[in-house]
Amino acid sequence: MNNIKEKLKNLPLLPGVYIMKSADGEVIYVGKSKLLKNRVSQYFHSNKVSGKVRAMVDNIADFEYIVTATETEALVLECNLIKKYKPFYNILLKDSKQYPYIKVSVQNEYPKISFVRKIANDGAKYYGPYTGGSARETIDVVRKVFKVPSCNRVFPRDIGKDRPCLNYHINNCSAPCSGRISKEEYKEVFRNICEFLDGKTGEIERQLKAEMKIYSENLEFEKAAQVRDKLTSIAALKEKQNIIIPGGGDRDVIAAAFDGSNADLQVFNIRGGKLIGRKEVHISYLLSETPQEVFAKFLVQYYMDAEFIPAEILINTEPDDKESIMEFLAEKAGKKVELRVPQRGPGRDLIKMAADNAVRSLDERTGLFAKKEEENRPALEELSSALGFSMPIRRIEAYDISNTAGHNSVGAMAVLLNGVPESSLYRFFKIKTVVGANDYASITEVIERRLKHGDDEGFGSLPGVIFVDGGLGHCNAALAAMEAAGKRVPVFGMVKDNFHKTRALITPDGEIIELSDKAFSLVASLQEEVHRIAISYHRKLENKEMSRSALDEISGIGPKKKRMLLRAFGSVKNIKSASVSDLAACGIGVKSAEIVYKYFNE
Repeated sequence: MNNIKEKLKNLPLLPGVYIMKSADGEVIYVGKSKLLKNRVSQYFHSNKVSGKVRAMVDNIADFEYIVTATETEALVLECNLIKKYKPFYNILLKDSKQYPYIKVSVQNEYPKISFVRKIANDGAKYYGPYTGGSARETIDVVRKVFKVPSCNRVFPRDIGKDRPCLNYHINNCSAPCSGRISKEEYKEVFRNICEFLDGKTGEIERQLKAEMKIYSENLEFEKAAQVRDKLTSIAALKEKQNIIIPGGGDRDVIAAAFDGSNADLQVFNIRGGKLIGRKEVHISYLLSETPQEVFAKFLVQYYMDAEFIPAEILINTEPDDKESIMEFLAEKAGKKVELRVPQRGPGRDLIKMAADNAVRSLDERTGLFAKKEEENRPALEELSSALGFSMPIRRIEAYDISNTAGHNSVGAMAVLLNGVPESSLYRFFKIKTVVGANDYASITEVIERRLKHGDDEGFGSLPGVIFVDGGLGHCNAALAAMEAAGKRVPVFGMVKDNFHKTRALITPDGEIIELSDKAFSLVASLQEEVHRIAISYHRKLENKEMSRSALDEISGIGPKKKRMLLRAFGSVKNIKSASVSDLAACGIGVKSAEIVYKYFNE
């Protein structure tokens, strides 16, 4: 403490960032201030600090500081250091997932449309962000309307190597694989797709209506019905992207609700006057920050890596250092950016809608998640202590492997945040490099792939500890992956007893760590959860593979009859349960119906 007293005397009355450290050198808090001397001294000299602040101060063994030229520089440096160290006492973004985008690889000779969670500087066009299942739904509509491939073939490499698949025969793909569409025509299709994703749907709708009219006049009612279904899909998609602001415009609408230690922030993304997505972010702040401080830190962290920043951001809370934040945003965006609390008109209505959602979500989350965190806190503290951690482990990841005799081998990752399962952060891996049933090699591959993502927002921050389902061999396989990735995360194997319950943890050195009843219950539930999701994902792949290949295996049933069956029944599952008469009624004939029925039932 004497060392701290001496440092406090020498603190300058200048803007900068301060870094609090524990006795073992761990960074436990990062803050910024307009006047370093005044702010840092308050922690140690004030009698009015809250219990949470006092708990942090009791853990401070040393601190460092960095002087900056301006308050804006301090703002940005604070954000970068928080991202780097992830200090225990700084605000935590509980929902750190990266929201999905639609990627159109227009830079390629043969473009593709795909679902991604990370924007890269690769020349492609990105649309979004989207929420819920709207990104995948939009991609499905695009593929249906524009008949672009959904397979993994690479063009032009794979052109002419195979016959068109079933999608071509049911008019869902233009089959570039067999040269049925030229490269120029294919690129023109993707130019139209980009216009469609930009919200310019009028031209494609006019084309489809004209096409449907021609089919109807020629009495080709089946083809007319297919075009009608495309128009219906476009209309349903447009219905979900309601016009918000007359005259268009790009803006973000951000509203926050606070309860003293938790916050919920709703971010509405409006592009071209349309609400295209909504993000929801949950924050826990352990110290006595004001709502204005928390909101300021959120804005900087949120926009630090943003691909696009609109010229106007509507907010319901005036942040601390508003002018510095606007300066930071303008520098990032390359244009003037205004932070504004609207008092009237459509902007006020938007903020009210976002704020109402924030209040409702915070009430629900604090009622459920805070209760679960409080219930699991003793178990988490006992587990952390048993593993040698001085503070409760914030994030725990558990891994398991599932396969059937080595076929369709998969890995799964389950996550505990503050002792509570966070399903939005669960991830799944198809095993790529391992042949056969080899759990050790599979664990090594999965851990290596996860660690390559590091603190990537699609995965969230690196864990404080990793558990693998299994014993010493599984534990050492994970350790090998750790060393290969150049990362240092403690790893333990979850050892089961005769009742297949996790009673202890094992280190890579073979040391057995016995668990208390509460810690055992927490680890056992995590082990069951990761085992459950691994098996579910494996079964999903097995069923998908079976459905995809089942009709192709039936001798005597060609593309035309496959198409008729799928149109009539919708899925292989429904075809399997149909009677001979039902099968024949779709137009394939009694003989073919009997072949299909026997294939699935005998």
